[in-house]
Amino acid sequence: MPFGLRKCYAIPGSLDELRGPFDGMILLPQSIHWAKKGGSTVDLSTPGGRSIAYGAALGEGTLEQVCAIVNRDHLLGDWVAIPKSIRMTALWESRFDELERTLTDQQCAYYASFPNEF
Repeated sequence: MPFGLRKCYAIPGSLDELRGPFDGMILLPQSIHWAKKGGSTVDLSTPGGRSIAYGAALGEGTLEQVCAIVNRDHLLGDWVAIPKSIRMTALWESRFDELERTLTDQQCAYYASFPNEF
């Protein structure tokens, strides 16, 4: 099975657990964003900054990091613009009806069918 189908993602039980800051500067740890030694600072006040931060957190973060970085309201508004794998997209969209659908039901069912357990 390809790695992309085996990779696990940290997903909260509810979008209400996403309590990241609404705006301002945030330091992304190097463990989730490898651009610079020591991490990268991004501006969550801009769509581009949120795209970088949310893509990194959702793709590589622990549950604690995801909940601390991602803001629920911005996630709902920015979902389609956030860089993410098809598997991660399927896992999130199949769990949360509030997210705008970017995949078909068939794609969600297939990619979300593989285990997502650490």
